[in-house]
Amino acid sequence: TLEYDTYQDDKYGRILAYVWIDCTPEIVNYCRDNKALVNEIMLKTGFAEKMVYQDRKKLKYDNYLQSSQLP
Repeated sequence: TLEYDTYQDDKYGRILAYVWIDCTPEIVNYCRDNKALVNEIMLKTGFAEKMVYQDRKKLKYDNYLQSSQLP
């Protein structure tokens, strides 16, 4: 499932969305209500970096999107 926040694109015109998938045993640490946020998994496993634009509002799932990796 794709979910949009306040902004649907970045300053380069790229589409921004949250990507939710069903939970599996491999990603159970990231699951909430039997769904996992792919954006969060990518950040916390080192496959993505968070970009914050100064002139934008706080993201809906900002608290999930911290780049620190899980222990």
